[in-house]
Amino acid sequence: MVDESVLALEAKARKTTSKALVAAVEVPQITDSETHAFYDGNANQIGQPYDAVAPKIRAYLQKQAADSAQRSYLDSLRKKYDAVITLAPIRESVAATGPQRGPAEAPVTIVEFSDFQCPFCGRLAPVMRAVLAKYPTQVRLVYRHLPLTSLHPNAEKAAEAAVCAQEQGKFWEMHDLMFADQSGLEIDALKGKAKRLQLDIKSFDECLDSGKERDAVMIDTHAAEQLGIGGTPASFINGRFINGVRSLDELSVVIDDELQRAGRVARR
Repeated sequence: MVDESVLALEAKARKTTSKALVAAVEVPQITDSETHAFYDGNANQIGQPYDAVAPKIRAYLQKQAADSAQRSYLDSLRKKYDAVITLAPIRESVAATGPQRGPAEAPVTIVEFSDFQCPFCGRLAPVMRAVLAKYPTQVRLVYRHLPLTSLHPNAEKAAEAAVCAQEQGKFWEMHDLMFADQSGLEIDALKGKAKRLQLDIKSFDECLDSGKERDAVMIDTHAAEQLGIGGTPASFINGRFINGVRSLDELSVVIDDELQRAGRVARR
């Protein structure tokens, strides 16, 4: 309803129609390299030659690009016409337990359920870093594990590796290394990453080989199941569910709304 309202205002100002405005939104064209990158990150799950699935991959990515471009345009209109939603959003009760980046007292908390082998999670990781850079005092990020083992056979051990690194105070360093190289999540590769981080290798290897941190990963997985989450990435901004990969601009809209709501409550 808000989108329709701001579109109508813009259409009236430009003496056109809402439909024409949406149709005129510029959408970047998906390149061959982007199509190849998606295939390379999902080749094991796809199980078909690149040439056989390239058109479908391109169409899928193009739709995502179109949806993102339209959302960005509509959000810009909301800002232009000072659209404010006072209706309370739907929120889930999500425990913010786990490794965090950002100040503990931040007014906005993002809880992210993620999978280290998931290509979409890999695309969201730099977006989350950009969020923290944009809101250094207002946002904290809490990471929770949701390895989708039916799709990503290395995801569970990768999650355990992150918890083992967390024991030595290097969760986020391991997190960043694994998302930077999602093709290298086999046991030997995980141990290689631990060496790069100069962890106590004996302790790390014993931790990973024993599987003693599997229960810690399962706690997060069960929490995700209770919330009805079936895919990754799945994020909650102060309890507001955000599905899949979103751009910095898209996340900023929700974060700014939360900050405005906090400000209105404080002024009361």
